[in-house]
Amino acid sequence: MGKTNVFQLLPGWETDNPVFGRTNNPGDLARTPGGSSGGEAAAVAYGGSQLGLGGDFGGSVRIPAAFCGVCGLKPTAHRLTRLDTPSEPFSAQEAIIPQPGPIAATVEDVALAMEILTAHRPDGSDGFVPPVPWPGPAGGVDGLVVGWFDDNSLFTPSPAIRLAIGEATGMLASHGARVVPVQPPDAERTTRLFLQLVGADRFRASRNAARGETLVPALKRNFMAASMPAALKRPLSFGLVRAGRTPALAGCRHPDSRHARRVLPAAGPAAPAARRHDGRLGHSRDRRDHLSGVRAASPLHGTTSDLLEAASYALIANLLGLPAGTVPISRVQAGQESDRPDSRDPADRLAKRVEQDSAGLPVAVQVIGRPWREDLVLAAMAAIERGARDAGTAPALPADPRPQATSDANR
Repeated sequence: MGKTNVFQLLPGWETDNPVFGRTNNPGDLARTPGGSSGGEAAAVAYGGSQLGLGGDFGGSVRIPAAFCGVCGLKPTAHRLTRLDTPSEPFSAQEAIIPQPGPIAATVEDVALAMEILTAHRPDGSDGFVPPVPWPGPAGGVDGLVVGWFDDNSLFTPSPAIRLAIGEATGMLASHGARVVPVQPPDAERTTRLFLQLVGADRFRASRNAARGETLVPALKRNFMAASMPAALKRPLSFGLVRAGRTPALAGCRHPDSRHARRVLPAAGPAAPAARRHDGRLGHSRDRRDHLSGVRAASPLHGTTSDLLEAASYALIANLLGLPAGTVPISRVQAGQESDRPDSRDPADRLAKRVEQDSAGLPVAVQVIGRPWREDLVLAAMAAIERGARDAGTAPALPADPRPQATSDANR
């Protein structure tokens, strides 16, 4: 038993902190394993562990699992107890429910971990966990309707991930599923809503928790953006939009601190807004599961805070409390790294740089299911996993890092 490395205070898609330093991606030491549970995914990918447990508040189980070429699952909101989860920095809000989740080399191991984690708690100490039994194995995807999309119009994935979605739909169809293209959710609106909810207090709770600590650069930038006065944020946001920045994220548009009381706790006026948003998207999730992409290339160290748009594919499941998992399907092949056109958007330019030299890195797809139907998510993941193995495209484990020069001694 052991604890692995995380991002400082947890709210980040890298793994770096002033205590243990930075964690590298096992497949490329110049790149991040993702976060916040990057240490868990890296340990599983490198063969140092058979099973890891992480926490998923904004993709922090699924993103590192995808970047490291292993499997990860975020359960339905409230499926697992949070009594043993650190209260900071998320204790002030209940609009988005973080969930523990397993990370493992195979879908079978993830399913086994969930069977154990959902076993009856004899003390009944957590009254917020509803008495919804674990569904057990679904028995396959025959007859399942799966909606898929490969571009949410906010951040276009690389050619490798778009090809992977096509391969995954073929694998599901070969196992009896009916796959249909669907209109993706409004990624700009959902991402903006997610950021507004989690940053409603301008990260005051997080800054208090970090008082006296040295901040890693990514966290420092986030704190600076969130604490910016509204009088400065509005003109800066407008200027960034004019310069080509995505409107939803320009200037990190978090509400002013005076608005925090409206969303903390979530029983306030923000809850009806979230329910309306949930209902608006409900038509696309009440009858079918979703198959979407996760960014193909693990980003270079220190770049994730400037690539928030890329996380939009993961955030929708957190915003709506849906179960979601990622499963590796292939590796980036030469010529599939990037076809991103020249752009004024700084995020697009950075994404193009990150995608360069990404050949050989794992490619994963994400499956998002209906509430309490983790069994269907796992069944779809297992069908994709079998298809990748049969095709010989599944990333091999343990990961074999490509030789890279690193600038400091990192873990």
